[in-house]
This record gives sequence, structure tokens and C-alpha cells, in this order.
Amino acid sequence: MGRRDGVARPKLPPGPLLDLNNELHELHLLADCPSMRDLSRAMGPGVLSHTTVHETFVKAELPRWGVLELVVEELADRIPELDPQPEVERFRKLWRAARLSLPRPADTQEGSVDEAVVSSKPTRSASSVNNPNSTQTISQVGETVYFAMSYGARMTERFGVQNFDELYADIYAPAIERLGLKAERVGGVSDGSSSPLDTAWNGIQRASVVVIDFTIQSSAVAMACAWAMALHKRMIVLVADGSPVPSSLDGQFRILSYRFDAYGLADAGRRLEVAVSDALPVPAVEMRIQPGYVDHELATGWAQVEAGDSEQLVVRDMSEPLRIAAMTKADLPEGESIQDLVQHFPVGTRLFGTFRFERATGMLRFIHQPNAWTEHLVPGQVLPGRIVRYVSDRGYAMVDLGSAAPVSAFVHATQFNGLEPAVGMEVSARIDMIDTKRPKPLIRVAISKPS
Repeated sequence: MGRRDGVARPKLPPGPLLDLNNELHELHLLADCPSMRDLSRAMGPGVLSHTTVHETFVKAELPRWGVLELVVEELADRIPELDPQPEVERFRKLWRAARLSLPRPADTQEGSVDEAVVSSKPTRSASSVNNPNSTQTISQVGETVYFAMSYGARMTERFGVQNFDELYADIYAPAIERLGLKAERVGGVSDGSSSPLDTAWNGIQRASVVVIDFTIQSSAVAMACAWAMALHKRMIVLVADGSPVPSSLDGQFRILSYRFDAYGLADAGRRLEVAVSDALPVPAVEMRIQPGYVDHELATGWAQVEAGDSEQLVVRDMSEPLRIAAMTKADLPEGESIQDLVQHFPVGTRLFGTFRFERATGMLRFIHQPNAWTEHLVPGQVLPGRIVRYVSDRGYAMVDLGSAAPVSAFVHATQFNGLEPAVGMEVSARIDMIDTKRPKPLIRVAISKPS
């Protein structure tokens, strides 16, 4: 494995995935090879761990786009001659080419109905044809799918007595395992130290997708459904033919019906597999129980876009992950007009602003203040910093100011009295100038003294 930038390169065959990985390492070189911990810290607390950043470089598989986008943006930020947004778009094209080049999952053998029923090979859905990498992408998620359903032998409306334990073990769980995920239900996750309801609650919170089988309606299944809805989980509803579905769910969720016969059950497993594979790429806004807020309580800081549409975004406080707020066009700076919010601020974008609780509406709002972080910096202020890049032929160095600023500051090489500063050297940086008229604010500092 090559290590030109000090980071191991995976062994990959020639092709778009190798091209993507090579370009990522070259960008790392241009940014003066920051460490994985340095990149993780620069993104802010709780955004990406250094292990996740490292895996983006060294794993012989396609990284998730959301992770790759943040890494590319942070690296491009450290290269003065690069504009981060075009660089992110360039990598988006490379990522898409790599995604389309990956092998498709194996097809099911064509044959009779009986052959299709007994075949253990997973079939490709229509979405898999359009997205050749759907199975591989899902297998990298490594998450769980939680099932809320009846237990044991129960009387159904149309098919008489049926065993739901066998339905789960023989049909549902294998469908999930074919996607590289883990299927869970209370009977499979409880360790006896907590009640079934506590175990169900924990399982639903942990799951990427929640599947509700409403064939046999019960208070436990209804409670699990309500919890999943309250947490805004990705949900799939199953029901046997002839069994009623609560009217409140009709039209809100994808409902899959099935029959208790050989073909019907095999078809149910395949359709469940397709439904889960289709649901996973859809951004989910997981609304875990949030702490209470005092009327008009304000909190200023960084937020990350979790989901949204043209009119509204859902953002998460990067310093308090349980704090989730809505941002509409009315929350933009005065005079700023944006037609499509989620197109302008894609999922994963970091925004600076104020969280504001409105008691009248019961909503937590996020007021976008793009350059408000500069208000905390004034000329003459001295901050701890660290040299992250030195460009000898251009006569300047770049200083990371940590959490005080999202951009690196510039310092003239003359500040080092003819000596070449070492990357990683800790310094005390005195702010000389802050230019907020640029699309990205520019900070110039002087070195007060080594810290």
C-alpha cells in the first residue's frame, strides 16, 4: 500500500473507486497531510470521529457520501487556492461514478413459481436496477431493523391459526439478513434485566427502520407504533390480507399485505427486503425525547442540517445532539432570499445561528446568522492556535484557531524571523484583521509568541 501522504491506501482494482480514493489522498497531500484527529476536531464535537475519518481513506469500499463530503470540505478549506464548493461537486461526481461501477447483487434464477419460492438467493428490486450499489451500500450501514408484532400461534381474520414466531424466524429475519442488517424483536434482544417495554423502547430507538405487523392488533404493537412515530423513525407496516389496518395509518406509511401460503410468504420476504432497501437511503429525522426549555432560552452555536425540503430544514445542535430545531425561510438573515432551502443547504451542511424556543407555538427555531461567529472575535484578541500549513513559496502559514473560528487564519511568514514553522506547532495568535465581506470570512493574525 502506498503512503505518500502518510496514510495507508487500500488495494483496489483499476476503476472509478480507485480513482476516487486516489483523488482523496491527493487532496490530503495538498492540505499538508493533517492527521485524522485534526480533521475530526476541526469539524466540531460529535460530527465525525477520527476513526470514521480514517476509514474514509483506508477502507477498500465506497464511503458514505455524507462522510466523504465533510472530509473533502474540511481538506479544501485548508488549501487557499481551492474553493471548497466546486471541489465538493467534483468529488460528488467521482463518488457517483464509483457507486455506479460497483457490481450488482446476484439475480434470482428465473424459473417456475416453486423454484422462486424455495430459492435462497435475494432478488433485485426495481430500485436495485436503477441503483446497482443498493445492496452494498446497505450492508455498510451495519444497523438494526426492529420488528413489533405478535408472538406464537394466533387466530387471523382470513387464514386461521398462524405461528408468528415462525413467520419472523423463517421469512422476516432472513430478508433483513440478506441486506447485511440485523433483525430484532423483544424476544430476541431482552436480557432479562429490563422489562419487555423498556427493551422495546431501546430497540426502537436503536433501529434504522421499524417494521410493524398489524395482522394481530394489540396494545403492545400499537404502543411500539406510537413510539416509532414519535421518534420519526423510518417505518414499514405489514398486514395479512383481510386484517384491518388502523385508519390513522392509512396513507401515512407504506403498507405491505401478504398471504399465509407458500408463494405469498416468499413474496412477502422479497417485498420486505425491497421496502427496507428503499427506505434506508431516505434521510430520517429521529426526534428523541428532548430536554425542557425555558421560555425564550437562547443558545448560539453550530447546527447541522439533518433533513428538509424547499421550505423548511431540520437542524441538530452540534454541541447538544438531542436539541433539534426547525429553520424556515423566515429564519434567514434579513434581505437573504433562497428559493430552495435544502438545495442551498444540503444535508450535512453546518450552519451558525441561534436556537430559540417559542413558547406560543411550542417550537424550537433556529435563526441562521452566517457570520455571527465573527462577533466573538475582535482585533487585538489573542487566541491559542496551531500551525496547520506552511506555504513557503507564497510566504504565509495557516493557523487553526480551534473552536473560536470555522476557518483557518493567515499569518505572514515574516512573523517567524526567517525560520520555517513546523506544522503542528502551538502558537499564540493575535488577531490583526477580520474581513467579513468575502463569501468566507478571512482572518489575518500575528504570532504573539509560541504557546
